Amino acid sequence: MAFQCQQFYLKDDQCAMKVGTDSLLLGSWLQLPTSSSECKHSARRWLDIGCGCGILALMLAQRSADDAEAVSIDAVELDQQAATQAQYNVANSPWPTRVQVFNQDIMAFAQAPSRHQGYQLIISNPPYFAGANQTTLQAQSPSARRQARHQQRLSFAQLVQQAQYLLAPGGCLAVVIPADHEGNWLAAMADDGWQLQRRCLVRTRAHKPVRRLLLQYGWRCAEPFEPQQQRLTIHHQQGYSAEFRQLTAAFYLAGASL
Repeated sequence: MAFQCQQFYLKDDQCAMKVGTDSLLLGSWLQLPTSSSECKHSARRWLDIGCGCGILALMLAQRSADDAEAVSIDAVELDQQAATQAQYNVANSPWPTRVQVFNQDIMAFAQAPSRHQGYQLIISNPPYFAGANQTTLQAQSPSARRQARHQQRLSFAQLVQQAQYLLAPGGCLAVVIPADHEGNWLAAMADDGWQLQRRCLVRTRAHKPVRRLLLQYGWRCAEPFEPQQQRLTIHHQQGYSAEFRQLTAAFYLAGASL
C-alpha cells in the first residue's frame, strides 16, 4: 500500500501498522519548538520513536524545511522491515539528508552518551493495546500487527522514561493515545517535571465519544504555563470537517480542496 501526501510519498506495505489518521493528526497538530525555545544550549535535534514507515519524521521535515536553522531528525524503529521501508521513504523524499532512520530498540538507541538530553522534541504514536487479551489479538491480527499494537515492546512507562532521559530541559514530548487509555498514560507521567502544554480531544463525529487524545508536554520547563485545551471533530455529514481539512491541509490531499 502507499499514501500520497502533498510533498512526499509513503510506501507502507512492509509495515505492521499502515498510515492512519492518528499520525496525520499528531504531525499536523503539534507545536514545533523554535530556535528561541528554552533549549538554547542544545542543537536542533528532534526524535520520532517507533517511526513505522516514517510519516511523522517526514512531516517534521516538511514543517521545518524553511527554518533558517537546520533541524536534524532521528527516527527509531525496532521492526527491520518497517525500518527499511522508512529508509526508502526518506531517501525518496525531498529531505533525504534531514532524517536518519535507526533500526534499533529505543532503549539501546538511548545508550549513546551524545543522546542524553540531546533532543528538543520527541514525537510518538505509541502502541496502545496494553492488557489486551493475547488470544483475541491472535485471532484477529497477523503477528506483525500484534507486535506493533500490543505493548510488549514499549509500554507507556518505558516511552516516558526514555523521553525523560533523551529530552533537554525545556524540550517537549508529543503523543497521540486512545482516550480510554488516558489513565494508564497519566500514571506513566507521574514525574512532576512534566507540564501539560496542549491537549486536544478528538471525535470522529460530533455525537460520538472522544476517541483520541493529542497531547504535548514540556519537560523541566523554567516557567509554568496554562495548558491549551482544544477539541476536534474529524467528520461532518458525508465528508471531512472544515477544521480537519484546515489542520491537515499541508499534508493530506483532501485538505487541499478546502
